[in-house]
Amino acid sequence: MSDHARLLDAARRPMPRFNAMGTAALVGMELRRFLGGWQYAILAPVLTTLLFVAIFALALGDARAPALGLPFFVFLGPGLVAMTGFSTAFEAAGWSAIDAKVMGAMDVLLAAPLRPVELVAGFVVSALLLALLNGLLVALALQAVVPAVPAAPFVAFAALALGCVLFAVIGLLAGLWASKFDQVATVQNFLVSPAVFLSGAFFPVADYPAPIETIMHGNPAFWAVDGVRRGMTGMGAAAPLSLVALAILVVLALAFCRHAVAAGWKLKR
Repeated sequence: MSDHARLLDAARRPMPRFNAMGTAALVGMELRRFLGGWQYAILAPVLTTLLFVAIFALALGDARAPALGLPFFVFLGPGLVAMTGFSTAFEAAGWSAIDAKVMGAMDVLLAAPLRPVELVAGFVVSALLLALLNGLLVALALQAVVPAVPAAPFVAFAALALGCVLFAVIGLLAGLWASKFDQVATVQNFLVSPAVFLSGAFFPVADYPAPIETIMHGNPAFWAVDGVRRGMTGMGAAAPLSLVALAILVVLALAFCRHAVAAGWKLKR
């Protein structure tokens, strides 16, 4: 059979139900881009988080009372791991989307044999992998300061992964909505950062005034941070079914994002 005949035969084959090869190619492309700028994508977030540890250590020393029955820095560690993962996930997906729009790469992706669900999967999975890597590096670095064996590693990983997926979807939607890079930064500064910083990453939400405490118990970032802390230390403050609620919210967010991409919402600048 000639090369031309083989190409025609391949072209006649129907698309698979899920284009795993194309999705993996998109994930690989994004990961290579992240790793090409490892100083910004990996080193900077990890060093920033460790700087938080140094600031708290210098400012508080041994004066800070235990939190949730844990020594303060044992309480703080899981919050920093979660914060690093969530922030990385948002930034990776958000900057990837707006960069693809501004640089014209989105037109190429739309012309590729990728369905909307596969485009969403490519951006979200690549952001998730980078976020988990950064979270793991922070967790390993914190072992030098607060050695600990996770009480329930699966719970900690599930909470971290669900939170990272949620923030990756938010980042992807922000990148699609934005027409310039400043707008993605606006979403991060006024929505993502407050949600993460006030989620109990640094202090128990029980220390907040009553209205803020009540609001934070409905904050998905709090559910995720508390799940990571419960898995790493065995102690938590959220409702037992909070991870189930977080999983349902993640599924709904992914479905909404897939629908937005399928509708062509803001896919071009």
